[in-house]
Parts: sequence; structure tokens; C-alpha cells
Amino acid sequence: VSGESCPFSSPVGLASVVNDGSVKGLVFLKDASLAGGAYSIDALSKSCVVRASDCEGVNNAIATLKQLLPEEVYGIGNGSDQKWVIPACTIKDAPDNARRAACVDCAANYRTAEELKSLFEELAKYKFNTVSLVLSAEKCWRVKGPAYSDLAKVSAYFEGGEKFYGAEDLEDLRKTAL
Repeated sequence: VSGESCPFSSPVGLASVVNDGSVKGLVFLKDASLAGGAYSIDALSKSCVVRASDCEGVNNAIATLKQLLPEEVYGIGNGSDQKWVIPACTIKDAPDNARRAACVDCAANYRTAEELKSLFEELAKYKFNTVSLVLSAEKCWRVKGPAYSDLAKVSAYFEGGEKFYGAEDLEDLRKTAL
């Protein structure tokens, strides 16, 4: 049965199939004995069993599985005609800290929304779970909207141009980060 903190569960009988060695393919099991964010991966020739107690553990395990695959898996046309193989291994991992964070100072060094989305994808590969964006500084204001129009004018004067994030940009970045 799925727990309150994570919407995944182990179907009845799946654990016994895993334990007797007859399972094939990639299987995710909920394991309440693991700490939050922790996971284990047991990859054999015909199966790969991932155990985690919560969604953070599942996400961390998926990031590790991606690291085990060749870099070509991230390209365009990522090998639908090729067979990707996860090497045989046993991995047990848990985060040292609850938060793995990056701070991006967009006030001092403007980046487009597309550049930030790309950065979010790179950070996810390394299991970062928090990104802090600095959008204002003494002479710079990166949020454009009617409530802050005077700040935006001053910022554009000091910056020599308009480099802002509108409400749609910020909402899109928020959704990408989730």
C-alpha cells in the first residue's frame, strides 16, 4: 500500500518474485527500511531491482541509473534501435544532507530562461534537489511586472538594456524545476 509521503507501492507478490530470482527487467520496490532519499540498486544479467522508501529515493536511483548508461542515451534519436545495458552491480546510497543546493546569481549574471532550464537538467543529473535564484541586487532587478515597473526602469538604466524574467518565464522555470 502506498504511503502518505510517496505515491508508489509494491504490488502484492512482487517482492516474492524478486526474492526467488525469477523477476526480469527493471523493477522498483518500496522499502520502508531505507532512510529518506536512500536507495539500493541490484543489477544482474536479466534484472535490475531498485529499492527506495520514498520518491526522493526513486529520483536519486533514476539519476544513478542514467549515469550507468552511455552518454549517447542523452542525445537526439537516443538509440531506439540500440540496446542499452546496465552493468551488473550493487549500489547502496543515501544522501549525506537533506538538501543538495545550487545558487544561481541571475542579478549579477543574467541567463536566459532556456539557459536556466538546461542548467536545471544538468543539476538533476547530479541529484541536486534545490535551486536558489538571486533575482535582485543593489542596482539590478530581474522581475518584470506592473507592481515593479519603477524598479525595472532603474535596473534597465544600470544594465544598459532590458534583461528580465516575466511572470510566464518564472512560472515555466518553476515547473521545469519540479
